[in-house]
Amino acid sequence: MSVSAIEVIKAISDKLRALKYPVKDVDITKEIPRPCLALEADGISDSKAAVGLDGESINLTLYYFAQRREKSYIDLLKCQKDVKQMLNGAVEIVKGFYTTVGELDFNISKSDMALIATFEVYTVQGVDEDTGIEPGVEAELMEELAVNWRDEL
Repeated sequence: MSVSAIEVIKAISDKLRALKYPVKDVDITKEIPRPCLALEADGISDSKAAVGLDGESINLTLYYFAQRREKSYIDLLKCQKDVKQMLNGAVEIVKGFYTTVGELDFNISKSDMALIATFEVYTVQGVDEDTGIEPGVEAELMEELAVNWRDEL
């Protein structure tokens, strides 16, 4: 199975929901229902990690908008602590596939009562260089042919 940005975002969103944060798919440039947590992929790039290994770098931004704009600073700090603990160490994306998060940067906007976290997730997956088929996936191979050579000199 190939793991993409979709599975990474879904896994992180599910972990945040398990911590009782309201994860919603919202346009952060418009009015936002509060409290609200949104996760966006800001950039995705593919690379060859090594021979037989494909890499994918996913830049993510997490936005948490506290319940009240007037006085929710403690809520933002609690969310920061929870996100840091959740992303510390290996994060299971799908059964048997784990990744780690790179540098985790936090910003708190007191005027918006919002927490903004940016981080990168890098995944590496094996791919058979000769066929381009993922390991463990069965592929139909060519049949072996017997060839009889006649030397006509």
